[in-house]
Amino acid sequence: MTKEMRKAIHDIIARVLDLEGKRVIWRNQDGIKIANPVVTLFVYSKQAQAMAEFRQGSEEGTKAVYVPTDAVLEVQMFDQRGEFPSDKLEYLVRCLELPDVVEECTKAGIVFFDSEPVQDVTVLLPNSQQYEPRAAVDLHIRYAEVMTANVGEIDEVAINGTVGERTLSFSVPNVDNE
Repeated sequence: MTKEMRKAIHDIIARVLDLEGKRVIWRNQDGIKIANPVVTLFVYSKQAQAMAEFRQGSEEGTKAVYVPTDAVLEVQMFDQRGEFPSDKLEYLVRCLELPDVVEECTKAGIVFFDSEPVQDVTVLLPNSQQYEPRAAVDLHIRYAEVMTANVGEIDEVAINGTVGERTLSFSVPNVDNE
């Protein structure tokens, strides 16, 4: 997944949940301490879903290799007391179907195609008698991993051989059909 795709996911979620961008972070970032509400994002379970597709690369002698990939995006929301983050994440899931959000995803090369049920994972804070409202949802996403392969160019194919007493020789020039 590219940085641009991650940024698009971040920005879409921040916009839909009406949060400042700094309140939506990628999980496991050291040194970040933000007061609630905050949303953490984590991509896991990446898996190729089909054979690679080869397309013409941007330079001569290269091919762009597209690998359709599925992954799971974990979204957790930590909220303030008295709030209901599970309702907010359910709203997020529904908004991912809106035409403007779908268009934004398409431009970024990602698709949200399924979700697991939203889970209320509220916890009792350690050394405290206070609960921290928290909810989580796993969103299934699809995108294409793109790599470049240097395949070179074949200018001509020459075949020489002998069949019985006959010698055969011919060549075929490279014909670009694209």
